[in-house]
Amino acid sequence: MPHVPHHADDHLAHVRRITGALDGCIERAGDTGPVFEIANTALCSFHDGRAEHDGGTEHDSSGDHDSSAGGRIALWCAAPPGVPGEMVDAEPSRFFHPPTTGASSAWLGVYLDGTGEDAVDWDEIAAMIADAHMTVTGSTTASGHAAAGHEVADSPGTFRFTARLWIHDGGSWYFATVPPVIATAIDLLQAEERRGFGSRRVHVTIGATSWDTSIFPDAATKTYVLPVKKAVRTAERLDEGDDAHVTIELVDVTDARG
Repeated sequence: MPHVPHHADDHLAHVRRITGALDGCIERAGDTGPVFEIANTALCSFHDGRAEHDGGTEHDSSGDHDSSAGGRIALWCAAPPGVPGEMVDAEPSRFFHPPTTGASSAWLGVYLDGTGEDAVDWDEIAAMIADAHMTVTGSTTASGHAAAGHEVADSPGTFRFTARLWIHDGGSWYFATVPPVIATAIDLLQAEERRGFGSRRVHVTIGATSWDTSIFPDAATKTYVLPVKKAVRTAERLDEGDDAHVTIELVDVTDARG
């Protein structure tokens, strides 16, 4: 799909808004554009390839999709192993392998200036940056009631994680804690969609059981908690301290996508 002129500053402002929601993320000047990093480790970097191209830098135009911004506006993100190859193979008009140095080759480039079917999807970019955050930080878990396994953002609006069930102090309510990095991605995707008590509507699957409910903000852990009702615990044979493999879909995001 041919691309048309875009204002790089507008795209950079979007990226800054997304990365600005991540605790500890800072911006520094890189060789070819702003670099966003956490704990001195690069998370993603913004590239205005038009400036590089105008400066006389030639880019690889071969069919192997290994290039820099190639005269276009693009974002490079750290990614889980195997993901870049899958994305580039599936949609080479939108994704590419950026040139990287050092031991890590798990980076994914995405063009931000496409049109039509290749137009940028900022919900998807937010999910990519959340994936990059998980990759760089080693998938942090919630403090207190810790998540037991690796968190994965499948696609914008859908997330999978493993969490340990816990009981609210002195009560009979069972909960699973949403990993903080996923909570950040949720807030990025649904900045204006909070409901009563700051809740988010979700469709949840644990094992073979699915139901509709809401997740609620928890001030102590600065993330969300998911109530797990008795019928689900009984069907899936879960009790306090057991690990639950959870998939949540943001109802307002999936409804909007039709």
